[in-house]
Amino acid sequence: MISSFGARFVRRLWTACLVALFIGLAAKSAYACTSAPAMPWFNENVSLLNTNKPNGILIAQDGHTVSLTNNIDTSSFYFNSYNGPKELGKTVQYSSYNNVLLVNNNYVASLEPRNKAEDGRPADIKPPEPQDTTVELWLDQEPYSLYFRISYELNPDYRPSQLRASDSSCEGLSLSDLGFMFFFSPLPIIIIAILILVIIIIITKQKILNK
Repeated sequence: MISSFGARFVRRLWTACLVALFIGLAAKSAYACTSAPAMPWFNENVSLLNTNKPNGILIAQDGHTVSLTNNIDTSSFYFNSYNGPKELGKTVQYSSYNNVLLVNNNYVASLEPRNKAEDGRPADIKPPEPQDTTVELWLDQEPYSLYFRISYELNPDYRPSQLRASDSSCEGLSLSDLGFMFFFSPLPIIIIAILILVIIIIITKQKILNK
């Protein structure tokens, strides 16, 4: 028989395991009900209007991004960030997203906020007018001015009801969903294994004490 101390220990361990299981299921449910970020109304396209680049710098434009590659030597491009000069490598790519101009996914400049990322885009909305901006790119201690134009087109992947759909995604969370999360989560297996191990230890220790 298990001693009173062992029984109390098992009960407390079982209570702690139930609490841990509840927290795990609550975390899974909260994650399932988390709203997805809003989608932008428009896609932002970047094109290069002009530059005073040296010969040997290759420029590639695909209608959405602009890439520059240094074929002159092994020098890297860099730009002046808030934290000082930041090296970018021999190839840089400029893009624009959510009213921000980026180079290799690093912030370069804020744009006039003509794009929106929220629910309820009007069906008859027209893309805003393009806007121009100028930034500097450095190579071998020499700055070069790049003149970009950011144009807009309707985002074909935009879903008008995305926010409403994601906000209500947890309303249909049923007992069967919770059961699925329970049985296919590793947490119950770990709890059962710990309980079995503790009970075996307590029984073994009790048998040794009774000898």
